Amino acid sequence: MAGRIACRDRTGYREADRIDYLPAMDKGRSRRIDRRTPPTGAPTRAARPWASSLAALGLILCATLALHARGLFAPFFGDDLWFLDDVRGRSLGSALTDPSPIGPFFRPWSTKLHWWLLSRLAGEHALPFHAVNLALFAGIVTLVFLLARRLFGARAGMLAAAIVAIHPAPEAAVRWVSGSQDLWATLAALACLLLHVSGRRGLAAVALLVALFSKETAILTPLVAVLIDRRAGEPWWGALRRAGGLAVALALWGVAWVPAFTSSLAGTTGDVVAGPEAVPAALWHFVCVLCGLEGTPATAMGFPAPGLMAVFIAFVALVGVGLILAGAPPDRSELPTATLPPWTLGIAALLAALPVAAVVSVWSAYQYTSAICFAAVGMGGFLARRRAAWVVTAAIVLALGAWRGWGIEEMEPRAIPWKALSRVNGFYLRRGEAQHSAYLAALKRLRPTLPPHSTVLFAGLPAFAGWQSGDGAVLRWAYADTTLRSRFISQLSAADTLRGPVYFFTAAGGDLHEIAGPARYRHVAYGLLLSDALDGVEVAVALALRESPDDAATHYLRAWLALWRGDSLAARAFLLRANVTPAGGPIPGIEAIEQVAAGGELERAIQLISAGLERHQLDPRGHALLADLLLQHPDGQNGGTIEAFAARALSPHDWTMWKRWGLLQARTSRERQAQHSLERAQALQPGPQPDAVLVRVLAGLRQAETR
Repeated sequence: MAGRIACRDRTGYREADRIDYLPAMDKGRSRRIDRRTPPTGAPTRAARPWASSLAALGLILCATLALHARGLFAPFFGDDLWFLDDVRGRSLGSALTDPSPIGPFFRPWSTKLHWWLLSRLAGEHALPFHAVNLALFAGIVTLVFLLARRLFGARAGMLAAAIVAIHPAPEAAVRWVSGSQDLWATLAALACLLLHVSGRRGLAAVALLVALFSKETAILTPLVAVLIDRRAGEPWWGALRRAGGLAVALALWGVAWVPAFTSSLAGTTGDVVAGPEAVPAALWHFVCVLCGLEGTPATAMGFPAPGLMAVFIAFVALVGVGLILAGAPPDRSELPTATLPPWTLGIAALLAALPVAAVVSVWSAYQYTSAICFAAVGMGGFLARRRAAWVVTAAIVLALGAWRGWGIEEMEPRAIPWKALSRVNGFYLRRGEAQHSAYLAALKRLRPTLPPHSTVLFAGLPAFAGWQSGDGAVLRWAYADTTLRSRFISQLSAADTLRGPVYFFTAAGGDLHEIAGPARYRHVAYGLLLSDALDGVEVAVALALRESPDDAATHYLRAWLALWRGDSLAARAFLLRANVTPAGGPIPGIEAIEQVAAGGELERAIQLISAGLERHQLDPRGHALLADLLLQHPDGQNGGTIEAFAARALSPHDWTMWKRWGLLQARTSRERQAQHSLERAQALQPGPQPDAVLVRVLAGLRQAETR
């Protein structure tokens, strides 16, 4: 006889496939024959998907290694050294209970336990940390495969894993050791979902706690679990009831997270955006990143040969998976429900992208790693039900998008919600790591050792070099001395000279130069002046006068600083101590001096204008001319700086004074300050026609921020 039955597996899946009951050939008993499987002795259809699955997964993991292998040998960078500094020489309990070094975050798993264990097991060497990051990402790819296979079959699992492996967005999280936060959160969230739909609710709750204690972005994972665990036609209450353990885990995390977050929030300045544009901006950026459309139309498409080869290998892997599986029908042997639509995972991806809205002004593509994984599962489920032509077409489109993403050679440092490029990406990291390593090598060459309790102050370091994270964490790691401190020269204070030796360095062209000698404080003051760090200038001037109370050059600088502050009486007194007469009026014959300068007689022009300024010290035009002449002289940098500042102090509403000052700042690699000064000059310039030089230099400075 024949009939139909409905059987329920451990996940509650009701299977209504036809099962026939036929008379057995032996002993008169009936035996059950499943029409979906071949007769006994023939190779089962389930065996072929698993064999091809393992082979394709191995190929995908090889492509993953090829894409990210170059990051294994990258140095520590930026926050990495801060995290190392945070756990160095401390017990695990002390490390876990202290606030996070990077702000009001509570991530004990990924920023405390992870760093504490690895630093003790592998020492403070970058390679083991990078290897663990790569292993975490390989685990993510594998879990994407398993989750998609569980939801939509083996074919979907392999396609989803290939999509995640080839995608360029996770590159920054894998290459940057600090990206372990996102990797742990994504890995644990995927494990939570896989365990939940498999009926292992307790383990799923534990995995959710790991994800939440790695990064707060996993907070909507329980909603994703409810979404994909709901069976066709089932009331939502049933799926919510099965997610009760996840709700308990979320509540436990909240009890621990809220006090830790609020206690470390005071005094911090974050990049949280609460405006109405945050959510739509975050979702739009996710769509662009997912489709390989991140960036502006002018975003560069080319990239170095090693990156091209890696993407090519991943492309071959993805197309190979599609061709291998093109003829294999979907394997539904483990489906919790045969009617789960792939677009459900699209909603899950959007849920995973929502937390980025909190920091959308400084968004980066790697922050969407979890959302990309969920979207890949949905795309895998969609493609698994299509013919080979669909698979191959999708492979080509995705590979082209990945090619474009891996080739981006720009970044966007500005904190604006609708910016088109990441703040941190592979390009940002490679450029910063190169600068970071160059400066560290230069410092070790100039100062092979540093005395304990030293304070090292730097100027001219580009922001993307990540040098000053943790107020000298790089020095404490490089010199193995926890008493060292490091700040920018603009943060100079008199207390620095009390705690120990003080060293000054300026950065230029990827190299460091030490400021030393008896006039070092005055030279430091000139550098701070160019950086518009006037508080630091006052400290440097005071220290210089402490060593040389009668130094005329220091009193001269002090006079113009007082005038800029609005204290004209003090300025006149300091000029007298500098042996010059604070008299006003235009310098007689200044036009003739300008003609001498135009004729190329630089030395004579400098002598003539200097003599004129001795009698008419308060003439801004004279100081401006002397500044222009000194800045053309090989030894006139410091003198030209103070004269340009004097001209600006005497005539602060003259746009040409700000233009001169801004161009000088740009010439000395102070791009941010130069941009501010030139924008001030542009605002003060009379007439509707902007100055061509201002427009050109400002455009170059703004473009340089992204490269």
